[in-house]
Amino acid sequence: MSTTQQTYWTESSIARAVRSSRRVESTNLIVIGLAVATVAASGLTNEIGTASLFAGVVVAATFSAVWAVTAWRSWRTGVRGVRIGYGALAVASVLGLGYVMLGSAVLGPLTIIGAGFVLIGWREQSRRIWITGSVLAVYGIGTAPELLARYVGFDTVELVTRIATVTTGPVAVLVLALGGDSFLRENREINSRAA
Repeated sequence: MSTTQQTYWTESSIARAVRSSRRVESTNLIVIGLAVATVAASGLTNEIGTASLFAGVVVAATFSAVWAVTAWRSWRTGVRGVRIGYGALAVASVLGLGYVMLGSAVLGPLTIIGAGFVLIGWREQSRRIWITGSVLAVYGIGTAPELLARYVGFDTVELVTRIATVTTGPVAVLVLALGGDSFLRENREINSRAA
């Protein structure tokens, strides 16, 4: 193995160890899963043409929660993720709550949440996070009542929103299961380094 390859593998394993100690994947996926479960439980996929304050608060709370948890974990472990964008995303979603509400009304809250986690996953170099965010963003567009009402028609919208309400719960369970799997992987990584 060449020196360049050895350096790459060393840097790659160090980056993986840092992400594991900060619990990047599990934290993000569990927060995404809880946000999707909140959307499913509240029936936000049924609202047509409303700039819901609750939808905006769910989005802002999601990004604020992941920022708070990752900042706390980074402080606790002493390992920081530098300039990932958690704080900027949280502050922007809180300060721009009106725009977040409007975006949630038009595109659906899941699309906004998914797009934010695509950014976070890309910056964290975590394939699981950005792929989950991408799938969630596409799923959110497919279940956004305003878009469906404009481009599909009102008769079909009722059926699609019912389907969206029923399918959003299992999506939340799937994302939470991914978060649990990531937590177990991070535990194995941390324990293998400690041994």
